[in-house]
Parts: sequence; C-alpha cells; structure tokens
Amino acid sequence: MSNYFKTRPENTIQNQLLSLQKLMAFLRKECNVWSYLMYGTLLGAIREEDVIPHDTDYDISIFIPGDTIKEVHENFYQLCSILYKHKMLLKVWTHNGTILHPKEKEWLNPKGQMHVATPDRKLAIDVWLSWKIKDKLFLHPFIYGDMPASILAPYQYGYIRGIKFVIPNKPIEFLNYIYGETWDIPQQKKPKLKRYTMDKA
Repeated sequence: MSNYFKTRPENTIQNQLLSLQKLMAFLRKECNVWSYLMYGTLLGAIREEDVIPHDTDYDISIFIPGDTIKEVHENFYQLCSILYKHKMLLKVWTHNGTILHPKEKEWLNPKGQMHVATPDRKLAIDVWLSWKIKDKLFLHPFIYGDMPASILAPYQYGYIRGIKFVIPNKPIEFLNYIYGETWDIPQQKKPKLKRYTMDKA
C-alpha cells in the first residue's frame, strides 16, 4: 500500500514538516541558495495549508543562480559538492542515467531532479531545479522560459500546519502556469504536461 499522508500518524507528518523546514534553512545558510515549496506540497500549502491526503512525498525547488546556462550548471555543481560533503545527496537524475548516492563529479549533466536528505537524515525530499535566463524562469520538468521570473521572486511565506515555509512571490499565478486554472480543484490524476530538461535551455 502506498505511504499516503492520509495513512501516516499526525505526529509523523508534523516531524517530517519540521525536517523539511530544516533542509530549506540549511540550503539558504550553507549553500547560499533559495528553495521554495513546489508541486503537490505547494498545492497543499496554498489550497488547504496542509499536506494533500493522497500525496506521498514532499517537493521543493532550488533556484540555481547564474546569468547563463553554463553559470547555472557551475553553481549546481558547487551545490552538489556541499550536499555531498554533508552526505545529503541521495540521488541525481542525469543524462547518463539515475545515480544513487553519487560519488564526486557523478552529478554532471543534470536533468533537473534530485533526492536530498534532510540535515537530521530522517527524510528524503524530492528536489527540483529552477533557474532564470533573461528574466524568464525555467523549472524542471515543465516550465521552459515561459514564466516571468517576477512570479517567483521576491519570495513570500506560506504555512503548512502552522509551520512557515518559503513560497513563490505569486503562488496562484505560479500554480496556474503549472497545473492550469483548475489547480484549486482536488484531483487524483496529475495533468499531462510537456517535459523539459536542463540541457534544453
């Protein structure tokens, strides 16, 4: 049976949310990057200020700085080096395949998705990559420069079960871009969207 949030004890979810909050604080302090709630986790925060009962994991995105895709890649490598040093880099999707517990430099040629452990090692978080080129936002795997970067930053704050998290500047517009205007209607099936990877930017 899938490990849905609706089947988890309340105290488990609360502790997991606190672990997620610690990861996002670590990324800001130790890695000098912003992270923000993404996909189903952002949906739950905006729609209900809660997790989505039929969801199974937590999603965040990391904004990778850089004025060109080359700089974005270089900053991504630095980020991975820090996570690797702290033994928090669990999985990286690359154009050479999916790499579990990557060794040094095995995170080259990223597709745009990772699994990262929280600092307390209690939870693995689904991490997506985003970046900006000429004020247009790119977000793996669905947004290919067709979203104004102003929708993302300056960042705002939202809450899940009373716990504070960074969210996009205009979360409703953000969700409209990803899920369409019916994003606020709970549904079991995910929409079929065109996918992009970091090498396409």
